[in-house]
Amino acid sequence: MFLYPLAEWEKVLARLERQKARVDPKQRRNYLQLMEHTADAVLDAQGRVTIPAHLAQHAGIKKEVLFVGAGEVIEMWDPGTYRKYVGGAEKDFDAWMTNFL
Repeated sequence: MFLYPLAEWEKVLARLERQKARVDPKQRRNYLQLMEHTADAVLDAQGRVTIPAHLAQHAGIKKEVLFVGAGEVIEMWDPGTYRKYVGGAEKDFDAWMTNFL
């Protein structure tokens, strides 16, 4: 799940508009599916992000959330799912970093 700053989210929406997401039937369907899975982030009195139940369920988030900085967005993960996703990739990561740097 992604948490976008408003300015970055507005860029995403602008790209969708340029792709004529509301005109082409296939693009419109994809646009509607994306918008179905969006919500404004709401902070409670203690500064915590409230995640709507349907989005948490869709992302597999049960109780805890791991926040991972990812460029212009923050990714939100179920901690166990994240560990499974990146846990065994140390060799791939080392090779990627060697080629990247």
